Amino acid sequence: VVKTQMQADPVKYENPISTYKIVYEEGGVGGIFAGWAPTFIGFFIQGGIVYTCSEFFRRYYTELLGDIAVNYELPIVLASSFTAAFFGTF
Repeated sequence: VVKTQMQADPVKYENPISTYKIVYEEGGVGGIFAGWAPTFIGFFIQGGIVYTCSEFFRRYYTELLGDIAVNYELPIVLASSFTAAFFGTF
């Protein structure tokens, strides 16, 4: 909220602290948390996609490497996380 207000009206909202004060005075606690639902929903969906993809790719890479996968646990986790984050951004 603070960043958005400062970008929308830089004359009225000069710095983050004064912006918090103005938003609180004009809208109360609800003003500070305005717009939280779309952000929460977006992160919830994106987190679910990334977690699901991460687990899928971790198992895929483990099966792909076969018996030697035990020696490459960390690279498998990193590769699966990278792949999941890549696909989760779309």
